[in-house]
Amino acid sequence: MQAIGAVRASQISRPLQSALQPTPKGSTVLLSTDRLQSFKSQFSNYIDAWTTRPFALYLRNTLVILLLNEIAVLISGSFCAYGFARIDFPGRNVWFTILLATVMLPGIV
Repeated sequence: MQAIGAVRASQISRPLQSALQPTPKGSTVLLSTDRLQSFKSQFSNYIDAWTTRPFALYLRNTLVILLLNEIAVLISGSFCAYGFARIDFPGRNVWFTILLATVMLPGIV
């Protein structure tokens, strides 16, 4: 099992290694690093970001959407679970299997 883990780790680390290698001579660089080199990490950058843009509003909007979504999922999931657990109806097992399949598959599928 450890051998499989070592092989997978080497496969995963290979793109990182190639990304960190210097660019060969004669090849074109797609992104310039001049802007990154001139940027200095300072605590005042965080203060500037919070004062120049309404980050508090963005955070509040995100939290409102998150909370409303969680409440809706909790309520609809409770109704669905109650229906499958307590009510006998024809095709219940088929519909439950479909429900489980939709929950198990990622949303991109």
